[in-house]
Amino acid sequence: MAFTEQPLYSIAPGFNASESQRINIAGYDPGVQGGGAFLDVHSYGTYSPGTILVRGDQSVSFSGFPSVQWVSSWMDYANGRWAMDTFCGGGYSGNVTCWLTTDTPNEILKFNAVLRLPILASTQQYIPGNQHRGDGHRFYDTARC
Repeated sequence: MAFTEQPLYSIAPGFNASESQRINIAGYDPGVQGGGAFLDVHSYGTYSPGTILVRGDQSVSFSGFPSVQWVSSWMDYANGRWAMDTFCGGGYSGNVTCWLTTDTPNEILKFNAVLRLPILASTQQYIPGNQHRGDGHRFYDTARC
């Protein structure tokens, strides 16, 4: 199967969103004051098919829901607020449609998911000398779909 070039890590607010609502988050600039374009995100190695259950014969099955983390080296506070307002109704979680890779290389799947953004106080702040824009600081971000 040949890989078809398409945006990785796309997201749209609400369940069952259409392709036309899809936002490729990497490099996207929402145009908020004090913010800038999102950096690339990755999720390789963060996909989990659920909680592992070990059976009596030592084989495994999975319980619960699959999840994946999108990790970016930094994101402006202004963009974090934009993500909260756009995808989470102003809070820290919201229904979204995601297009992403799982544990199968070069395969992009569409999922309905609940996006959970990190609480700003729990993020790892990264403030190198003179590398901040406006009054936003960079922080390591993990969003779980």
